[in-house]
Amino acid sequence: MDLDSGKEVSESESTNVWLVELSKERISAYIRTGEPLDKAGAFAAQGKGAVLVERTEGDFFNAVGLPLFRLGKILERFGVSVFDEGFS
Repeated sequence: MDLDSGKEVSESESTNVWLVELSKERISAYIRTGEPLDKAGAFAAQGKGAVLVERTEGDFFNAVGLPLFRLGKILERFGVSVFDEGFS
């Protein structure tokens, strides 16, 4: 495994997220939890905001920050497996 090969990979992933229709009261209640204040999309699909998500299309992990499936495929192309001993 040669991680110092100088090779670079640039890819993108998209995930669609549908939220339930929100009343002003429900939006205010969610904001009061403080959870959406430091999130790029102003909600946390992996936290309390999960009850606001009607459905997703695509890699859920991409919606919460990192497309793990795609990352795993990229690592495999470089000869790296997350199942190898010593990978953490």
